[in-house]
Amino acid sequence: MNPSKPFSRIMAWILACVMILTTPPLTAGAEQAPPLGASGEIIAFAELGEEIVNQTVPLGTSMAALTLPGTLTATVRPFDMATPADSGEPAETTEAVPVTWESEPEYDGGAAGTYVFTATVEDYAVSAELPVITVTVGALQNTPGGTAAITFDIPLNESG
Repeated sequence: MNPSKPFSRIMAWILACVMILTTPPLTAGAEQAPPLGASGEIIAFAELGEEIVNQTVPLGTSMAALTLPGTLTATVRPFDMATPADSGEPAETTEAVPVTWESEPEYDGGAAGTYVFTATVEDYAVSAELPVITVTVGALQNTPGGTAAITFDIPLNESG
């Protein structure tokens, strides 16, 4: 047996241990890749008015009759940040972004309750908080006696 072989093996083990213990995790410096086909990253949404954020509607209101904007104004940071900061082009833009709305629980205008609609966005990465609209169906209304009542529009048959 070669007298330097045990020494070489011990040195190889020591070197392997040093490499394992000192190598940083590979994900530490990696940036998260944007969604495929994304136009940019939404970093903020413009605030919606109070009359949109909190809606009260009578029973029987269809989803089409609710005020759910089809676009929202958003601040977008493009993914192509290769443009130098001194080029005169803004790094962030304000855009009208198309959105759809998902309800929790599923919206039923014929059932009294509170429905929370959350905006969903495609073609953008979103780091901002998504806008939310709360819709109350069959809302309680104050009556002169200080009690609350649910109002229903029920046609009455006058012949009888």
